[in-house]
Amino acid sequence: MSDLLFKLESIKGLIEIGSLIKDGPVSQIYACSFKGDQGVVRIDKKLVQHLSLNRIKETQLLQSIEAYDYAPEILHSDPENGLLITRLIEGQSLTQTSIRKPVHLEQLAQAMHLIHHIEPKIEPIEFNHFIRNYEAELKDMQSSKLLDQGLSLYRELNQNKEDICLCHNDLNHTNIIISDGIRILDWEYASLNNPYFDLATVIDFHDLSDSEVEMFLSHYDQGLNFIDTQLLDCWQLMSQYINMFWLMILQKYDTISDKEKSWMNDLEKHLSLKK
Repeated sequence: MSDLLFKLESIKGLIEIGSLIKDGPVSQIYACSFKGDQGVVRIDKKLVQHLSLNRIKETQLLQSIEAYDYAPEILHSDPENGLLITRLIEGQSLTQTSIRKPVHLEQLAQAMHLIHHIEPKIEPIEFNHFIRNYEAELKDMQSSKLLDQGLSLYRELNQNKEDICLCHNDLNHTNIIISDGIRILDWEYASLNNPYFDLATVIDFHDLSDSEVEMFLSHYDQGLNFIDTQLLDCWQLMSQYINMFWLMILQKYDTISDKEKSWMNDLEKHLSLKK
């Protein structure tokens, strides 16, 4: 078993640990039973501190949007020890391929439209919080030119603060479950941000075709055709810089996998061609 399980000492007797679901660079995730309820426990690793993830704000946000049924229900939260237990969501996990099915793109687009109109009961952090952290953590890296390019683009795109709203900021298929409707996991990067970033993330991460993008956006804007495609292209580029920054943090403080290294090399080649 993991050497991180010592963090569960404070709730010993209340939790039974099941199988390991995911062992990522930021946390380990296990199936569990907590006070008789089936759940999932996330246990933080040290990399969390270098990503400036605010576990208190994350907990407050999840609690404030619980009534909307898009996010997991919290069963137990202990930010000091890096623990979060949420109720198990049973359903179909999407894949890189299945998310592109018309029915799933429609469901996701409609859910995103509603999420972007939620007014949380608490004031979330702004996405600029993560940008400042990337700048501080990566300023001494060899790829500082890419950092400067990404920061410059963000400052250009972030001038109009009137457009910011609640965004998830990590909408890839691994965080989406089809249950009784659509449910979205992993809200640790959620913040106030431009909604185009969420749209760009879905499109870029899953390499949607032109026809898939058109259908996805039509369900998001409900046929009103208010999407600025040129602005969306800029936010797609921004999402690539954010992925690059995250991988640079991972490379600096942790062991990077061959798959992540390949992704990083592809991003570096692509972004190096941008002015």
